[in-house]
Amino acid sequence: MGVSKRFHDATTYLAQFRDRVRVVCPRCEGKALVRAGPDARGTRDGATLSCLGCGLSKAAAELPWAGPAVGWAAGRCGRCGAHHSERVTGRVRHDLRRRLPCACGADLELSVSWHPIRDRGHDPWFGLPLLLRASVGPHTLWAYNCDHLRFLGQFVAADLREREPGWNATLASRLPRWMKSAKHREQVVEVIERLLRECTEG
Repeated sequence: MGVSKRFHDATTYLAQFRDRVRVVCPRCEGKALVRAGPDARGTRDGATLSCLGCGLSKAAAELPWAGPAVGWAAGRCGRCGAHHSERVTGRVRHDLRRRLPCACGADLELSVSWHPIRDRGHDPWFGLPLLLRASVGPHTLWAYNCDHLRFLGQFVAADLREREPGWNATLASRLPRWMKSAKHREQVVEVIERLLRECTEG
């Protein structure tokens, strides 16, 4: 990849790569691009999805969160007043209700309050699977876009890694231990090089 053997972390953060995220299209399973909205608070407002294959074009407001989520079904029994709550996992479905039996014999129907889980294998705006990901043994390497992938390649290939003192939340400082390990270096670099050959910015 022609990268330097020395890597200096100039306080780069993961958020710097999430303005353009390569994802799998939810309709044709082809290459799609998610663009972040202008909201500096990092909400879904203004985010858009566009497929390079089938032409699907959607705003975040038009699609529910597609990634993993956790929900809570909670409420009181109308007969005895007992409070019930249950953790629910799956995908966000805002109309989902959960039926629970009460100890008093009543059959409860509780609404579920869903909360997205911003999993590393999905984009942070729609929750769609990332396009740039591959297995490295039991682990998964992923990147939001080509620039993110190049950053990882430069980090992994470097023999000497430096970072600014006092910065503990940078992207390089939060990378998993297996990616930083010298014993995985060759395999990780090969995977990154393969993904880069397939990677084109749209």
